[in-house]
Amino acid sequence: MLKIVVSADEIKHAQRSLEQTMAEEFPRIEIRDIGWQGGRRPRSEVRTDGMFWYCSNDFRDSPIHRRLNWFGVLGTTPVVSIAVEVNTPYEGRDERVAGFFARNTEDGTIYLIHSGRVGGGGKGISRARFLAHAKQPVTTAFGNDGRAREGIVVMPVAGKAAAQSALRFVREVVEFKRLTRASEQQ
Repeated sequence: MLKIVVSADEIKHAQRSLEQTMAEEFPRIEIRDIGWQGGRRPRSEVRTDGMFWYCSNDFRDSPIHRRLNWFGVLGTTPVVSIAVEVNTPYEGRDERVAGFFARNTEDGTIYLIHSGRVGGGGKGISRARFLAHAKQPVTTAFGNDGRAREGIVVMPVAGKAAAQSALRFVREVVEFKRLTRASEQQ
């Protein structure tokens, strides 16, 4: 069974493990502008394996305080686009944030989980359509109060080749958005 991680200390520890794992598997650092529909973060440090990138930052400039975990495809331009955000709350359970950590109660493994709510501003891009497209199963995690929250396991936050699981998820999101946009243009 998966149990949602809600304590600030446990979330902080899980986030540190995630960032350390990504630093090990994405050893190169590049400075790129990170763009998204309606905005841009200039001169940001992104970690990369040469094909994909990852960036994590604090975000407290909105009513929803959260840790940003952005993933995307690197490309050759000075600007990279966010393929998917797996942002997490600093404490507690916040359904407005698509990402969360959950612990396997049998072996203690902590996972980064995404609700399946993908964005990107395109017509037809929605949680329902993405979940119908996704090849990865939807899993259920439970809070201390017994309430369930569904999502897709992105990756274990630690372990050999943990980032490969995240890359499968990123590829799936990128492909879903590509196919959706192509079908909407027909």
